[in-house]
This record gives sequence, C-alpha cells and structure tokens, in this order.
Amino acid sequence: MHKTVGQQVVEHRMKGLQQEDDIREYSREWGKDLMPKIQIYAMECSKHPPFDTRDFYVVVSMNWDRILWVAKPWFHPPRVSCPTPVYKQTVWKYHRSTSELEFLWDIPSKERYYDILRNKVKWLTSNDPATRNKAKWVILMESGELLDWVKKQNGEKPDALITNNPKAET
Repeated sequence: MHKTVGQQVVEHRMKGLQQEDDIREYSREWGKDLMPKIQIYAMECSKHPPFDTRDFYVVVSMNWDRILWVAKPWFHPPRVSCPTPVYKQTVWKYHRSTSELEFLWDIPSKERYYDILRNKVKWLTSNDPATRNKAKWVILMESGELLDWVKKQNGEKPDALITNNPKAET
C-alpha cells in the first residue's frame, strides 16, 4: 500500500530536519538524477528547428515545493541566445557538433545569493567543490563579469544595456 503525500510530509517533518539542511542534502541526491534528464531534454530539443542546426542553451530553474518538501526543476524552452543570469538558474550550452552539454553556471536563490556575498570567505574556503563554484558564479554575477561574458557570447556590444535616464526626458 502506498502512503499518501500527507503521510509522507508528516513523517518527514517528524524527523526534525531544518529546511535549509534538508535542501542541501536533497539537492545533492536529486542532482544525480537531474543530469540524465537534462541530457535527454537536450537531445530531444536538438531534433527540432531551429535547434537541429545550431548550438543552443538549456536553462533549468530550481524551485522548492514547500508543501511536498521536494525540489522541482523547471525546464525552460531551449534558446539560441545565452540567457541573462538571474536567481535560481542553471545553464548549459549544447554543442551541436559534439552532441555534448557544457555546464556554464548555477546561480542560487536570492536569499542564498546574498548569504554568499555576506560570507564570501566561508563559501570560497568550503571543502565542497560545488559550494566553492557556486560562490565564484555569484561573485562574477555581482561584479558584472558574468553579464559581460553573456553579452560577448551573444555578439552584443559591451554597452548594450538600455537604461532609464529621467534627466534626458526633461
């Protein structure tokens, strides 16, 4: 007999885990299953125009279902341009010529992002390579270097941002 979702949630909560600790452990385990799903998704996308003749980007957002207490990936539609880095985003580039995925970056949630910025030394000196890499991507995003790299990938000019200048309107 299968347990209901409610029964599973109650059992999980009775373990007394802090949500933050649970998210990290769950993410490690869940990440093992994610990469094959991303590869399958990329291979399927590569069969359809306009992705059947060019490199493209695969973007996955991670969301935490607070009712079921599980991480859920959201696969964005594939794109031919490199996306602007935002919170809760992991990006890969699919290389058409080799049929391989290249990991580009993983930007955490807004809360984790600012925790990393406030505690750079802790994150950069962690024993976990994934933790150190996440900190590096956050620092590159905060400095603007990651956005500059994205613009270069997309063939944009370095000053390609449109700014709101109220003084120019008067």
